[in-house]
Amino acid sequence: MKESKVSTVRRRYARLPLALALGAMVLTPALIGVGASEAEASVAGKGETSITLSGDSRLRGYWREDAQFGNRTSVDTITVGEPPNTEEVVVRSSNDDTNRQFQHRLRLYLDAKAAGGTSLHARILATTDDNDGRAHYQWGGDRNSNVATDYFYVNVPVGPVNVLAGRFLVNWGHRMKAWDARADRLRANYKINDEMTVFGYYQKDVEGQFVGGVRAAEDEDQNRYSLGMVYNTADFRMGAQIRHTDQEWDGGEDGQELYGYATYKMADLTVNFEADFQLGDIWENAEGDNPFAMFLGFAYALGDTTLTLGGAYAGNGWNSAPGGHFDAITMFYNTGGGHALGHSRFGQRSTDKEWAIGVGASHKLSPELTLGAKLAYVDGKNLAPVGMFGDDWDVTVVDASLAYKVNASTTYHIDAIYASPSLAAGFEDDAYWGLSNRFEIRF
Repeated sequence: MKESKVSTVRRRYARLPLALALGAMVLTPALIGVGASEAEASVAGKGETSITLSGDSRLRGYWREDAQFGNRTSVDTITVGEPPNTEEVVVRSSNDDTNRQFQHRLRLYLDAKAAGGTSLHARILATTDDNDGRAHYQWGGDRNSNVATDYFYVNVPVGPVNVLAGRFLVNWGHRMKAWDARADRLRANYKINDEMTVFGYYQKDVEGQFVGGVRAAEDEDQNRYSLGMVYNTADFRMGAQIRHTDQEWDGGEDGQELYGYATYKMADLTVNFEADFQLGDIWENAEGDNPFAMFLGFAYALGDTTLTLGGAYAGNGWNSAPGGHFDAITMFYNTGGGHALGHSRFGQRSTDKEWAIGVGASHKLSPELTLGAKLAYVDGKNLAPVGMFGDDWDVTVVDASLAYKVNASTTYHIDAIYASPSLAAGFEDDAYWGLSNRFEIRF
C-alpha cells in the first residue's frame, strides 16, 4: 500500500544557492579581527617546568531543512484503499521544519610539564553557543555557562608505568563508537617495547549517593573496568580491550564489551576495521540478544585522488552512544561533525538491525583546495515503530565537501547533504537537506 501523506509541496531546491551566499556573507565579516599565529606559545616556567598554550576557533553558519523528514505537529488516522480492501493508516502532517543558525566556538589548550616528567593537560571552552552542557564541567554549576573545562588530566611517570587520572578526552578506533567522548578515569599505561603498550583503567560513570533526594542505603554507582593493548608499526596498527560494566544498585545489571580496531597499509591501499561485541544483561535488547557492530573500510590513493568504499552492520539493537562522529561512510552519521549536518548516530534509530554501505572520492585540486563527495545507502529495522522512522526504513544519502586552506592557520569549509528516506506507511518522508560553511582556525 502506498503511503498517504498530508503535506505541502515546497520549492526548496532554489534556496541552496541563497543559503551558500547567506552563509558566506554572515561568516566573512565575523572573521575580521580574529588573529591566529602559526605556532604555539611557550611560557617559561619555574625550574624545569614548561607551559605551552595553544587553541582553536570555529565560526560557522548552517541551514538544515526537514531534518525530521517532516515536522510532525498533528496525527490523523485515515482510511485508504477501495472496499472491501481498506485499512486505517496513521498520518503525521508537517509544518515548517527549518533550522538556520550562526555559531562560534573558542577553545584554549594548556599543556604543562613539571620536573620529574609529570605533566598536566587541559582544554578550556572559553566561549561557545553550541555547548549542550552534558559533556563538560561548567564553572559555578551553571549548565548554561560559556566557560567550561572540556577535559583535564595529569600524567605521572612511576617507574616503567605512566599513571593518568582526571577527565579524559576519549578517542578510539575509526570513530564507529568512541570519539570525542569524555570519561572520568584512573588509568595506567605500560610500554612493553616501541610497538606495544598495555593499559588498564577504572572509569566512574555514576556516583549515586542520593535517590529522590534521600541518601541511598547502599551504593547506587555505575563503574567500568578495562584491560587492553595498542600495537603500532609503520604499516599496521591495532587496539583491543575488554571492559566490564557494573551497576551497583538494587536490580542493577552488568555486562562486558569486546572492543577492537585495526588499520593496515599496503602501498596505496589502506584497510580499516572496527568491531564491538556487547555481552550481558546490561546490553541485551528486548528479545534478550547481545548487540554487536562491525565496520570495514577501504581507501585507495591514485595520485591526488583517493577512492573509498565502506560498509557497517549493527545487530540486536547496538547503539553507538555516546558516539556521533562516525564519518567513514557518510556525514549522515556524523552528528558531532564541525559541519553540523549529521542526522543520526549509527545504530541510534534501530532497535533490531542497521546496515550501511557507501562509496566516495576526494581530490586535491591544489595544495590549498580539496573536494570530496560520498554516496551511501542506509537501511534499518525496528522491533516496533520508533520516532520518525517507523519499524522499517531506508535512506539514500549524497554528501559533498570543499576545504580551502586560506593560510597556515585557517581553513574554510563548505559542506552539503541530501538524504532521501523511504519510511513505513503513515510516516512522512520529505527529503532532508543541509548546507553549511565554516572557518577553522588554529593558533
